[in-house]
Amino acid sequence: MNVVKTPKGPSTGAKPINGFQIISIREFNDNVNISDTIKYAPHQLYFDLIIVYTKGKGKHNVDFVDYDYEPGTIFIIKKNQCHHWYPNAEKNGFLLFFTEGFEKSLLYDFTSVIFSNKNLVLPNPVIYLLGTQKHQNYIKHLQLISEEMKEPENKVLPFLLSGFIKKLEAEYIDKHPSLNHNQELVLFQEFQEVLNQGIKNSRNGNYFASKLNTTFHNLNRICKIFTASTLKHYIDNFIITKAKTKINNTEKNISDIAYELGFQEVGNFSKFFKKHTGQTPNSYRSKQ
Repeated sequence: MNVVKTPKGPSTGAKPINGFQIISIREFNDNVNISDTIKYAPHQLYFDLIIVYTKGKGKHNVDFVDYDYEPGTIFIIKKNQCHHWYPNAEKNGFLLFFTEGFEKSLLYDFTSVIFSNKNLVLPNPVIYLLGTQKHQNYIKHLQLISEEMKEPENKVLPFLLSGFIKKLEAEYIDKHPSLNHNQELVLFQEFQEVLNQGIKNSRNGNYFASKLNTTFHNLNRICKIFTASTLKHYIDNFIITKAKTKINNTEKNISDIAYELGFQEVGNFSKFFKKHTGQTPNSYRSKQ
């Protein structure tokens, strides 16, 4: 199954306001203007997405990793990540779309670690609030946002939306206190950007540490803070996720993909890919 770019334009039938839109999962599934290929293929997002499940049980895939969901599960998926729906007629909930610059339409003092940083890949995309009063409170809050979206002037929308984001962010940071490490967070974000731009040049942690004017030891420490992984493990996982996206999303030959990911020899790339996935790039492609 190929990774596809999320379509832009009116195909979803959404009516966004200042870079924000909310619809139900059921509305999305029932929309005949969205093909099943689009609905169920892995999507590389051009926006931030929050999914709040209120009905159904199953699995949801983010960056080629399956996560369980049931009522009370919330996903926070960042721009440029891939996500993958599995067919399930029972599932329902809310989809919240945040396109570039949406925060400008909110309160003038709006700041957010999670939602104002488009390039920040979160330590974990899922929060579980199963069977808690918090979950019911979120549903009530989202219902208010949905109703306000229908109002002609939407005067209360910035307050409702910023309140929802702040509440969800506090919940997330409570479960991932590493995000309170402000100085380290800035360096980690810079590392993600440099890694994304420079993976063709090197896969060595020392290379990226020098680009950031820090030491391997410090960058390794920061990776452990935010991902519980070593620097090498984080880089390896980054390459595998990129490789899967490129193998699925393009018709490029494997040697070209290998070169784009910093491998001069396709054989070395194949060995690396098989070591981490259990299959060669060609066999992985043939099974999709």
